[in-house]
Amino acid sequence: MELFSRVFGRKTAEKKAYLLYVTIANHARQPLFYTKGHVADTLDGRFDVLAIYMSLVLMRLNMETDNKKADDLGRLLQEVMFANLDQSLREIGVGDLGVGPKVKKMAEALFGRQKVYEEAFAEEGEACVSALKEALARNLYRGEKVDDKVLTAVAEHMVAQKLYLQEVAFSDLWKGQPRLLAFEL
Repeated sequence: MELFSRVFGRKTAEKKAYLLYVTIANHARQPLFYTKGHVADTLDGRFDVLAIYMSLVLMRLNMETDNKKADDLGRLLQEVMFANLDQSLREIGVGDLGVGPKVKKMAEALFGRQKVYEEAFAEEGEACVSALKEALARNLYRGEKVDDKVLTAVAEHMVAQKLYLQEVAFSDLWKGQPRLLAFEL
């Protein structure tokens, strides 16, 4: 019976992770990021917006203590993301030998960004927003000059999204389709 439930439970968790990833990826494609938000509409720019939402959702899943489903969902969510990135790189013509190292760099970038965002969220109020703006200037905008109003809007959106996700029940995340806040500028 245990083997039966592990096999079928895993399939369910994989489906949930896929649904959650699709929700996150679609949300990261909000046109406003790439128009008024001045994020480069490139592979790097899209990755960085995706990394913001992945980081926020993974932080939320990490809030669950002693919850094997949350641990599995977080791990599988990352696997789905990296499989999708692998496929995307192949579709744009990256050769077989180049895909692995590029996905590895993207994984390192995701984890590095998540760590920086977690450190920023450890601050409170304006210090948090300031730390996020600094991280966004470096990661999302890659050092390009961007209006402070835009940086502030993205940082404040991240704070609002994180606070919102803290209130989202795990069961809603498990369903794979939580409502995420729209970016506004």
